[in-house]
Amino acid sequence: MHKISWLLNQQLDFNFHRFDEHGESNLDKEFSVYQYEDDTAIYNLIENKSKDGLLLKKLNTIDYLLKIEGELTKLDFEQLQKKIRQIPEVYACLNIDISVLKKKELDLLF
Repeated sequence: MHKISWLLNQQLDFNFHRFDEHGESNLDKEFSVYQYEDDTAIYNLIENKSKDGLLLKKLNTIDYLLKIEGELTKLDFEQLQKKIRQIPEVYACLNIDISVLKKKELDLLF
């Protein structure tokens, strides 16, 4: 988790920092969360896979989630995705339709 946050910091000129000692809690499992905030949005980098298992089982092939809260223009969002895709260690950068997630799963993210 530390490495991906460092890579994103370098590529995006962000300053992700560990958000919480305990991270996201899913029953008895814990997942790391890193956060960065600027004038337009709050970015939460959430570990989907940890030593304890999966946060969102439906997304079992996804290692990390980047949750963005705030106002990004379509162009800003596309530029963000483009920059993330340029990181050699990142294999994919996908926009996930949250309608495919169950309410219980959404509650873990919001």
